[in-house]
Amino acid sequence: MAPSSTPSTPGGRALKTYGTAATAAAVLAVALTVALHPNADPPATDGKPAPPRPEVRVGTHSQEPHSPGRTAPVDPDAPVTVTLRGQGHLTDVTLKDDAGHRVAGHLDPSARVWRSTHVLRAATHYVAEVRTDPQPHNTPHRTEFTTSRARSGLLTVTLGPSGGDTRDTSGAAAAGDTRSTSEGARTYGVGQIVTAHLSHPVPPESRALLESHLKVTATPAAAPGAWHWLDPTTLHYRPRTYWPARADISVTADDLAGLRLTDHLRVAPVVPLRFSTGPRVEAVIDASAHRMSVLRDGTTLRVIPVTTGKEGYRTRAGIKVVLDKQAVLRMRSTTIGIPSDTDEAYDLPVRHAIRLTRSGEYLHAAPWAASSFGRRDVSHGCVGMSEKDAAWLFLILGEGDITRTVHTRGQEMTPFSNGVGDWNMPWRAWANGSALNGSSTVRSAEERLRPSAS
Repeated sequence: MAPSSTPSTPGGRALKTYGTAATAAAVLAVALTVALHPNADPPATDGKPAPPRPEVRVGTHSQEPHSPGRTAPVDPDAPVTVTLRGQGHLTDVTLKDDAGHRVAGHLDPSARVWRSTHVLRAATHYVAEVRTDPQPHNTPHRTEFTTSRARSGLLTVTLGPSGGDTRDTSGAAAAGDTRSTSEGARTYGVGQIVTAHLSHPVPPESRALLESHLKVTATPAAAPGAWHWLDPTTLHYRPRTYWPARADISVTADDLAGLRLTDHLRVAPVVPLRFSTGPRVEAVIDASAHRMSVLRDGTTLRVIPVTTGKEGYRTRAGIKVVLDKQAVLRMRSTTIGIPSDTDEAYDLPVRHAIRLTRSGEYLHAAPWAASSFGRRDVSHGCVGMSEKDAAWLFLILGEGDITRTVHTRGQEMTPFSNGVGDWNMPWRAWANGSALNGSSTVRSAEERLRPSAS
């Protein structure tokens, strides 16, 4: 990290200080002071002035330097102060943890007192190195200390997706699917959303700080992306457009551990996330034409005759991302409020079921409706097709792949309350939900749920 400024000492020499300045640092900052009395400095002799000796204090505690293992932990919420005793000036002050993260600080006009402007991390080992002018022995004064565990609560951040693709790759290859998985990662479709679930609510004034430490990278590079706050404990991340096909994506939060978000909340270490995308696979359902086109990387693989939701149970319009798959699923009308003694009742096993919403829209085999495929809509909201087409589609589509329903009289798929509908939100509105790019206003995600089975 490069020096953030090089103010001059009264003697005309430049002082190097590190870190970021201020506004956020001042809000979180500190009143911390561990004392250092370097034992390498010789005492004054023959009436000569004593050489300069910097004293490092954490909070109100003063300690002689000794082994860090025997040093009592200090309060991470206190400020660090370096004061020069004797003649001379401070020329360089660095305070950093074992990971190399530097603590920002400010030098007063006399160039004899340096104060930290940012909080320390809890349960962290620090090393302070101070150079002075004059500099005895041409070596920096050095001291070490460790901060205590946080007295405040710990915020845990859980990154997702957490499940991963478990498709039958041998069958998929036979069907023409050439997806592969990076070692140690899982493969998803290009519509997969990154999530961050927080163990405690984060107030609006602390969200930008947390969000700025959550880094998402993709190789090859994705379109610009942003986090979006759904509520005080949930964030979603997506690029402006779908992820690149066959990309490696990582989500890290290396600088978050021990960071203080509020007076009562610090961040626990965050487990990083890595996953891959396969080819761009998309199923476009044209409800008015009663057909579904399946594409891979822009090339149409198959056009399938289908039936969609009938009047009163219309299939939702818009983009829905595949949630999961089940080879066999039992569907009962009673789960969606249809009594078992009515003409609309059903209770039957369904094969090759690909789930699109939490409320129960699926793509699946519907051999009982064979006479309606490509002709009319007879389902309770799902997209039905022949057994043969459903078996083929089951191998082609996987978690995170895209489906898009057009020319339907059904409701619009909402972004958050019924599965992965995030791509239905316009990009400007999405970016405005970031604490860094916009207001991070929490929006209502209520909607009327569709049937949970067809």
